Amino acid sequence: GNCNLSARSDPHQEFTGKNVLMQFKQLGEATAVQQAGLPVARAQQLLGECRQQLFDKRASRPRPSLDDKVVTAWNGQAISAYALASRILPAEQPPAPPCFPVEGCPPGAYLQAAVAAASFVKAQLWDEGSQRLRRAFCKAPSAVEGFSDDYALLIAGLLDLYEAGGGLGWLSWALQLQDTLDSLFWDSSSGGYFQSSGTDPSIKLRLKEDYDGAEPAPSSIAAGNLLRLAALLPQGASPSSSSSSSSLAVEDDRLMDPRVYATVVRGVLDYMRRDMTHPDGGLYSAEDADSLDTATGKKAEGAFYVWAADEVQQVLGEERAAVFAEVYGVQPGGNC
Repeated sequence: GNCNLSARSDPHQEFTGKNVLMQFKQLGEATAVQQAGLPVARAQQLLGECRQQLFDKRASRPRPSLDDKVVTAWNGQAISAYALASRILPAEQPPAPPCFPVEGCPPGAYLQAAVAAASFVKAQLWDEGSQRLRRAFCKAPSAVEGFSDDYALLIAGLLDLYEAGGGLGWLSWALQLQDTLDSLFWDSSSGGYFQSSGTDPSIKLRLKEDYDGAEPAPSSIAAGNLLRLAALLPQGASPSSSSSSSSLAVEDDRLMDPRVYATVVRGVLDYMRRDMTHPDGGLYSAEDADSLDTATGKKAEGAFYVWAADEVQQVLGEERAAVFAEVYGVQPGGNC
């Protein structure tokens, strides 16, 4: 199956008989498409309609629990993603309609989402008087002050937003944040940025992240931010270039893959706008893996997202389900 599950990784048999919908075949290779005599364009349209039907049916299921805290650092990354998408995706080939749920939005919609998220963070998580960020928002701003990754990733997001046409005000705020980042977190003896500010007496040891893992290290992001600010601002108006030089000196160079998977990008961003956005614009943190399985009345991992073969046929009808099942690997006994 396409889940690569072993008995050890599914001890409660939550995925038994279930299917994860993932395209297994190209339309031209599907026997059901050939037997039905469907042109590829019509088959694409049919599958788009099938995805819409299944999406509407799935919407009636109990949703996974939502981690609705708005984390400053992660919103900085989301702002970058939306701003860059508004610039890059117009040059990419649009999906063949209907390609639900990856239809894509006009570039302006992604830019508006970036502006809304940045506005939320500034309104809820930035104290203009103290020039400090808060770490997170959950019904109200947290008492925890921001860490260096909150500043660095938000600055990067604001620079991307400014360069995408969001307005000069975001560049001005990025400069304010950079001044605070330098004053609170900079290691003047060894270079780079500490994770914490040193103002909390309960933190006895100030750590400095130097590894780019699932999330990049603050010093890595800050080095890029400083170089960008130096290029954007007149000489003498940008933060000291010594900070960027020292920060780069303690970081390894990383090469970025230049390929853009436009359909995946559109799908992720559309999902974030649809399901993971606070009414005022901030981005939530995560959805739970578990949700209520209406068939058993119990919570199960992945229950909101997986399908039994008979459910697919019931929603789509026998003829459409045959085409859909072959292309998306739906098996009577499940493909997990």
